[in-house]
Amino acid sequence: MSAGRPNANRNAGDARGGLNPQDVRNMRNQAGQFVQDAQALRELMRQAGLADDARAADALIQSLRELESARPYEDPESLRQLQTAALTKAQQLELNLRTKLDTGNDQLFLSGSEDVPSRFRSQIEEYYRQLAKKAGGGL
Repeated sequence: MSAGRPNANRNAGDARGGLNPQDVRNMRNQAGQFVQDAQALRELMRQAGLADDARAADALIQSLRELESARPYEDPESLRQLQTAALTKAQQLELNLRTKLDTGNDQLFLSGSEDVPSRFRSQIEEYYRQLAKKAGGGL
């Protein structure tokens, strides 16, 4: 080890909270997919006349776009804050849409609820498996 570079053998991913370059690439790609999905949802909302919710989707898309850049992955706290902000916006959008569109069911199922309708359970489980796999468990 040279005197000027005491951490020369340190993994480049260590500076980003344990994320290696492949993890970062995968997470940025996943954020890009989420952007595309949110854009498609926004278009569907506009077509359905849900302009206010389409604007809320714009805010979600902006948060997801920030996760597409390399910058947040250099600082674990910044990454955590951006992920939390995007998740909060997605949850709020979902709640707003559910209250407007799910008129046949008076009961809302909030995040963390164990009372998930059986018809959605497998989809929710798959969603979390995909998040864990593609985001390295970081969300």
